[in-house]
Amino acid sequence: MAESTPSPQKRGEVDTSKPYTDVKEAIHRFDHLPGVKNSAEKRAYESPIGALKEQLVEAMAAKDKMELDKREVEQELAKLKESYEQLSKKLEMALSIPESMGSEEREDLQKLYERTTQDLEASRERIQDLEDHKVGESSKTIESLSMELEAARDREKSSMAKAGDLSTEVERLTSQVGELAEELRIAKEELDRLRSSESRAMAEVGDAAAEISRVEAAIKAVEDEKITLQATTRYLETELESTKLEHESLQRDRGEGEEENPAVAIEKIKAKIEAVSSLESKAMASAAGMLEGYELVSAEAIEAEVVRAGVSEEVARMRNEAWELKLATMASEKRVEDLTQEALAAKESEARAMKSIRQDDDRAESKESMLEEETAGRLREASAEEASARAREEELKRSLETARAEIEETRVDLKQANEKAAIAEAAKSAVEGELRRWRSENEQRRRMAMVANLTAATPVPQRNGDASPATILASSVSIAHPEAKNDGNGRRFSSSSREIARSATIEEGRRSSGESLAQVLQIKLPDASGVRSKNLEQIVVESAEIKKKKLRLLARLGAIFTARKKHT
Repeated sequence: MAESTPSPQKRGEVDTSKPYTDVKEAIHRFDHLPGVKNSAEKRAYESPIGALKEQLVEAMAAKDKMELDKREVEQELAKLKESYEQLSKKLEMALSIPESMGSEEREDLQKLYERTTQDLEASRERIQDLEDHKVGESSKTIESLSMELEAARDREKSSMAKAGDLSTEVERLTSQVGELAEELRIAKEELDRLRSSESRAMAEVGDAAAEISRVEAAIKAVEDEKITLQATTRYLETELESTKLEHESLQRDRGEGEEENPAVAIEKIKAKIEAVSSLESKAMASAAGMLEGYELVSAEAIEAEVVRAGVSEEVARMRNEAWELKLATMASEKRVEDLTQEALAAKESEARAMKSIRQDDDRAESKESMLEEETAGRLREASAEEASARAREEELKRSLETARAEIEETRVDLKQANEKAAIAEAAKSAVEGELRRWRSENEQRRRMAMVANLTAATPVPQRNGDASPATILASSVSIAHPEAKNDGNGRRFSSSSREIARSATIEEGRRSSGESLAQVLQIKLPDASGVRSKNLEQIVVESAEIKKKKLRLLARLGAIFTARKKHT
C-alpha cells in the first residue's frame, strides 16, 4: 500500500491536507501562498485611495477643530464685548454719581475710574489680539486647505496610476484563474479515469471474490469427502480386523471340526473362507478406491489451497490498489473542490476589488467636489469673517475713541466738580460762620431789646438824624451805666454794652459779607428757619440712605472689577 502523504507545496498550489472552514479562509490561504501577491481586495485597501480616505478624514477633523476654535474665539469676543458693555455701564454710573459726595468717595471713584480705563484698554488690546489671531488662523487654515486640496489631487492622480497597475494585476489574476480552470479540467479527467479504473478493479475484485467462494466451497466438499473416506477407512479397518479375528476363529473351529467331523468342518470352513475372501476382496477393492479418491481429493485440496493463497494475495493487492485509488480519488476531489473554491474566491475578490475601485473613485470624486465646495465656502466665510472682524475692529476703535472722549469729558467734569467741591467747602465753612454770627447777633438783639425795655422811660436826644441803632444803644447804655468808659469818640460803654454794640456791628458786616459771598459763588443760602424747622430724624434717615446707596454702588463696582480680573 502506497503512502498517502501530501506532496511538498509548490508555487501557486494550495495545501489540500488542511481543512477549510469557509471561503474567506481559502482566499486568505491563497493570498499567503509562496510567489502569490496580495489579493485585489487587499491591494485596493492598501492602495493610496485608502490613504486619501484617511487624509480626507484628517482634513474633516481639522475642519471641525477649526470650527471649534472659531466658536471659542467668538465666545471669547462675546465675553469681552459683554465686559466692555459692563465697563461702559460702570463708567456711566460713575459719571452719574452726584457731586455732593465726600473727598474719600471721590478718591475711590477716581481710582475706580482709573481701573475702569485700564480694563477698557486691556479689553481693547485683548479684542485686537483675538481678532489678529482669528484672522491669522483663518489665513493659515485657508492655506492649509489649499495645500491639502492640491495634495489630494496629486494623490488622486497617483491612485489612478495605481488603479491602472491594479487592472494589470486583475488581468494577471484572470490569467491565473484560466490556468486554474485548465488544471481543474485536467484534474476532472484524471478523476474520471481513476473512477473508471476503480470500477474495473471493483468488478475484478467481485469476480475474484466469487472464485474464492467457489474454491472455498470445493475445498469444503473435499474436506467433507476426506472425512467420509477416513470414516470409511476406519470402518474397513475395523471390518478387516473383525474378519481376521473371525478367520482365526474359523481356523480354530476348523481344527476342532476336523477332530469332530472333518468333512462337515471342511465344508463350513471353505464356505467361510470364500465368504471372507469375497469380503476381503471387496474390502481391498473398496480400500483401493477409497485410497485413490483420498489421494485425488488430497491433490485437489492442495491445489485449492494454493489457488486460495494466490487469490488471497491477489485480493489483498487489489484491495490495496482500491484503497490507494480511493485515497487518490479523495485527494483529487479535494483538490478539485479547493481549485473550485479558489477560482470562485478569485472571481469574488476580483469583483469586490473592481467594485471597491469604482466606489473609491466615485467617493474620491464626490469628496474632491465636496472639498472644493467646502474650501470655497470656507474661503467665502473667512473673507466674510475677516470683513466682519475689520468692521468690528473699526466699531471697537470708534467705541474706544468715544470712550476716550467721554473719559476726557469725565476728567474735565471731575476736575470742575473738584473745583466746585472746594468752592462749596469754602462756602459751607463761610455759611457755618455766618450762621454762628447770626445766632450771636440774634442773641445780641434779644439782649438789646431787654436793655431798650429797661431804658424806655429815659429820652435819648439825637444830634443827627442818621444815628444808627448802635449809637442809640450806646447812649442808652451810658445812661443806664454811668460807670461806662469813653471809647475815644465821646461815647461811653460798659462791658455789656460794649459787647452788644460790637455784636451789632459784626452782624451788619457779616450780613453784608455773607450776601456778597453768596452772590459771588452763586449759592443759594439755606433759610435758617427752614433748617431749624426740618425734622432731624428725616435728615438722619436720608443721610443714612444716601450712604447705603453709595456703599452698595461701590460694592457692586468692586465685585464687577474682581470678577473681571478673575476672568482675565
